[in-house]
Formats: sequence, C-alpha cells, structure tokens
Amino acid sequence: MKKILLLIPILFLTACGPKVQINPISTGGDNTPDTNNNEIIDLTSSQVSTGVSLDDLGNIINGQYYFDSGDGIYYSSFDESEAAHIYQYKDGTTSIIFNGFGWSFVVKDGYLYFSGNEGTSIDGSYHLFKMNLEDYSYEIINYGYCFNMNFYKEWLYYVKEDSENYFSVYRSDLNGDNEQQVASTGSYVGIIFDDMFYYLSDQTIYRSNPDGSNPILVLEDVNRFIIGQGKFIYEDTSNNLKTANIDGANQTIVKYSDGTTISRINSAGEVIYFVKTTSDTATNGYAYPYALYRINFDGTNEQKVYESESYGYYINIVNDQIYALDYAPGASGYYVAITKNMTLTGSNLLTLPR
Repeated sequence: MKKILLLIPILFLTACGPKVQINPISTGGDNTPDTNNNEIIDLTSSQVSTGVSLDDLGNIINGQYYFDSGDGIYYSSFDESEAAHIYQYKDGTTSIIFNGFGWSFVVKDGYLYFSGNEGTSIDGSYHLFKMNLEDYSYEIINYGYCFNMNFYKEWLYYVKEDSENYFSVYRSDLNGDNEQQVASTGSYVGIIFDDMFYYLSDQTIYRSNPDGSNPILVLEDVNRFIIGQGKFIYEDTSNNLKTANIDGANQTIVKYSDGTTISRINSAGEVIYFVKTTSDTATNGYAYPYALYRINFDGTNEQKVYESESYGYYINIVNDQIYALDYAPGASGYYVAITKNMTLTGSNLLTLPR
C-alpha cells in the first residue's frame, strides 16, 4: 500500500450486533498445527491463519487483512459512513474493536498485532500496534512504517521502511524491543519456511538462518514470490508465472507472459491465484481495474474469478475462501477499503458486515 493522506474526524469505539456473513467454510488445510487454547505455537514456518495449510504462506505477502485465530476472526473494512474500523467476529457477533485502519494481522498469546493508524481514514503511517484481546486496549510498539507481520517462535517479523526510504525485513521481541535487521536493505518480502528464512532482494531470492546469518542465493530473475505446497510460486522478470523447488531447482513455467505484469500471487492447495491490472488508465482517481485469476500448478484450467477496481491489490485465502480488499473512492469522494468474500471459484460474492 502506498501512503495517501485522507483526514476525517475520529469516531468513538462502538459495537454492532449483526452476525457476520461469510460463505460456507470448509476445514481447509492439511497440516494442522499444535494448539494451546486455539493459538498456534512454536511452528517451523511463519504463522498464518488457522485453517490455512502451513505451506500456503501467501497471505503474509498479501497483507493479511482477514485473520482467523481459531478463537476469533479479525478483518478490516470501512463502514457504511465510510470510516475505517477493525472488526472482530466471535461467538456469533460482529463488533468494532478499533476505530482506524489495520492490516497485516497476526494473533499470538491473546494479542492482535497489526499495521495501521487511528482515525477514520488511511493516513499512510502504518505504525505497528499491539492490542490486548481481553479488553481491546492497545499500544504502538514500533512507530516505523511497518507491514507484513508474522511470527516465528517467540520473534515478531515485519518489513520496515528506513530513513532513506528503503524497506528491509526486521524482527523483534513480542513487545517491540530488541529489534534486529534480518535481511539486506532493499528487501520487502520475508517468509520462514521449514526453519529457514527466505527473502527477496534485487530480484533474487536468498535463504538464510532465521536471524539472517549465512545468506545463500537460491533463485534469480524474480519479481515477486510466495511459498505454497513447499514450492516457490513466482513471477520472473519477463512476467512469466513460474514454480520452482524450494532449493531453486526444477524451474517450471505455469503461464507464459501475455505482456502484462502480475501484481499479486497467492495459492490454495494445488491452485495458484494471481492478479493483473486490466487497464493502465485509472477509472476513479487512483483506482485501476483489475482481475483475479486461478490456474492449476500444471498450467491447466485457467479461469477469471473476480474483477473490480482498486488502488492496490490484496488477496487473502483463508479456510478455502477468497477475501479481496478493494480500495477505491466512495460516495464521499474519499478512498475507502471494503473487504469482499467469495468462494474459491468466485461465486457467492459478499461484502463483510460493516
């Protein structure tokens, strides 16, 4: 997400009663983690929402604006009056728990961590918040521009912008202390998989120890990547959609480039999801038309799943459901972000309660 300053008066904390409308959910995932009180503990990979297979880590790089902790669901959306909130769905009730915008959600030990800002709009500050899910009190534990949060053991990993406007992957204690840079300057993607850290820098994927030591070049010619089904899923610098083994071997083209850039990638099981802009002309200010497609790992059965307009492209896949965060001008003329929900084939499109 890019920085846009939209100033609107702050609202007070409220709650709403209607049940959340979400498409029917399957159990999802085939790698059920150990749990304690519905919380994921001590995994060998970066933490993702409950119900998502542990090797489907694309949500981290797609912003995680919808998160299922196993005990509660958390998501971002603007309400009908076009003010930003974080919502919680728990025990059959939807409530507003934060007046402001949030994304990059992760939950650990009864705390929700997120990137965002107070107020009714998106102000682009993206500080790192920590919220107590018992009383919804919160604090800012990092005032930097932070996003893509995830956990590995007792470390909180995130991307942060430095004073020179470069992004790098950092980690810290769960209270924000003991901050350490774990990837070289210029990296903005980092995932722990099978106790190793993978990150992208200068169109190259590197593998290192979780603390960033002993980096090794794994795969070159990469624009963007995720890890799914134990493989790299990535767009190369020629805009081809490809897969490769986690050691960089067996590079395979899933879909040849049609000359347009792939803006986002995610996956669910043996299916890859990718986003492309369908026009270089913004139809509403900064909002560009885009389309979400799905394709099998072997390149067969490509289908258009969803199309809309947005300033950025953010696709989460949780519990065999797709969530799209569309960020476009609302009735007031200000930009509003609204979370949509659909099945894996794009049917039964819903707007989450707001």
